[in-house]
Order: sequence, then structure tokens, then C-alpha cells
Amino acid sequence: MAQTKVKNYEEMMYKWWANIRWFFLVIIFSIGILQVNQLQETYPIYIFIFTFLGLTIMNILFQIQIIKQRQFFAILQILLDVAYATAVVHITGGFHSSFIWIYLIGVITASLTVENMGGVITGLISTAALTALLLLYKYSLLTPITETNAMDTPSTTIFLISYAGLFTGMALIANFISDLLKKLNTQTAKFEDENIQLQADLDTLNAGLRNLEEENEKFENLSKVAAKISHLDHDINTPLCVISLSVTRVKEAAAKYEDEKLAKSSNEISSAINDITKLLQKLQVLKTNELVKKIERELKNET
Repeated sequence: MAQTKVKNYEEMMYKWWANIRWFFLVIIFSIGILQVNQLQETYPIYIFIFTFLGLTIMNILFQIQIIKQRQFFAILQILLDVAYATAVVHITGGFHSSFIWIYLIGVITASLTVENMGGVITGLISTAALTALLLLYKYSLLTPITETNAMDTPSTTIFLISYAGLFTGMALIANFISDLLKKLNTQTAKFEDENIQLQADLDTLNAGLRNLEEENEKFENLSKVAAKISHLDHDINTPLCVISLSVTRVKEAAAKYEDEKLAKSSNEISSAINDITKLLQKLQVLKTNELVKKIERELKNET
């Protein structure tokens, strides 16, 4: 269950980042409009079409990645983000492009989808891609589509160091936050599972306690009955003594009148009285039981 909750949390985080990626599309559109208004010569229309269409495709691929959630798709998404960012920087001015920050989309995406410094590695790859682009400009192997002034070596070095620091710093921050949130979510899911298990154990204990209370109530009822039974010997002894005396007289009369049938009946009655006396003696054990004594005291207090 904990793994399911962690997976649901990752899906929620990916969906949140997908919404941010779509928000970046609005930002790029706004920056593009500002660039058109500020420059005397606007960018060719295909540049904007490529930029907007490219980011739209990248965002759609990320939506597919949310559904698939495979490491291969995550790596492919990151590489495509870096390649797309490099292409956008090239067609929008190279060194002087207003969209160099777009590399951060791939960096943050890697921080969220690839654990263990995935964002930092992507930041280094982005820096390498930007460096390769600048080297191509320097050796005239590639020319920016829009006219820009060339940068000297010190400026280029500062430029690369600045963006390398930006990419790496953002990657470290994003990686730290992502890993921290994942660990917290994992621990939270684990604690929730343990809480559910403890609640189930508590319910089991409560059920057992209720059964014990029911058994205890039955036992107390039986004890009350036993306490009442323990007094039956006293109640039975009095009439039994009367019967014994009567049997004695019957025996005397049977002997006097030599009535065998009467003598036989008196003997049978005497035998029955002896059996009853033995049973009454067994009841004496109940009187010595501490629980029965306690119930007797409670019954006396109630009366």
C-alpha cells in the first residue's frame, strides 16, 4: 500500500510540473511579443512557430511520460528538452537569445523524474550543449539565424560560467527538494500503513475485550447461582431432619407390628436420605470458594 501511495504522489508531482511547463509556453509567447515590439526587424514567423510548436510537443510527450512512467521515456524526454532548448537558443539569437533559461525546463524535469543527481547531470549536459553551440559560432561552423554581435573570449567564458552555475544550482535545489519530498512521502505512507495496522490490531483487542467482558458477565451470573446453591443445604437439612425422625418412627412401628413391607419402605427412605446427605456435603465446597463468598457479601449488601 505504501508503494501505491508513493506512486500516486509521484503522479501528482508530475502533473503539477506538467502544468508549470504549459505555463512556460505562455511566458515564451509573452517574451516573443515583447521581442517583436522592441526590435526594429522582427524575427521570421517560422521561428515563433517552431518555438511554440516545439514546446507544445515536448509538453505532450511529458504528459505521455506521466502515463507510462518508464525510465527510458524519462531519459528520452530530458534529451529532447535539451535538444529543443539548444535549437531555440540558436534560432532566437545565439549568445543574445532571451530564451537561454529554457534549458531549465529540462534540468528541473530531470530533477523530478531521475533520482540520484539526475538534474545536475542534465545541467552539465545543457552547459555542454551551450558550449558546443558557442564553439560552432566561434569557428564559423554555424551562424545564428538572427544577426548578433560576436562575443570575445572573456565574455564567452563569463557567459558559460554564469549559465553553468545557474543550471547546476537550480538542479541541486530541485534535486534536493524532490528527494526530500519523496522521502517524506515514503515515510508518511509507511506511517499511515502502520497506523492502519495498529488500528486493526486495536479493533481486534477491543473485540477480544468485549468477549472477555461477556464471558466475565456469564461467570458472575454463574457465581451468583453457585452462591445461592451453596445455601440449599441449610434449606434442605431442616425438612430432611423431619423426614429422618419420621422414618425412625416408621421403623419402630414396622418392628413393633412386624410389617415387612413397612420396614422395607423405611429402609429405602433411609438410603435415599443418606444419598441426599452426601450430595449436601458436596455443596459445602462452594461455601469455601472465595469468589462465592464475595458474591454472598454483595448479595447481602444488596438486600
